[in-house]
Amino acid sequence: EDIRPLAKHFLDRFVRETGRRITGLSEAALRKMEAYSWPGNVRELRNVVERAVALGAGPQLEATDIWLSSLE
Repeated sequence: EDIRPLAKHFLDRFVRETGRRITGLSEAALRKMEAYSWPGNVRELRNVVERAVALGAGPQLEATDIWLSSLE
């Protein structure tokens, strides 16, 4: 239940720090993150969002921008 507000917090932070023009996370990206078990906890979520901001190509982060560990 904390995934959405935490992801939004990290997104806002990294957009501000990098100057990227990313407006938000798609519903599919949020659902993908909510379905993941997060073995690395908040630190892993932070890293996933940071990577997505750095590598995302569109104005909104999509599910394809969210890279999750295959070691679930």
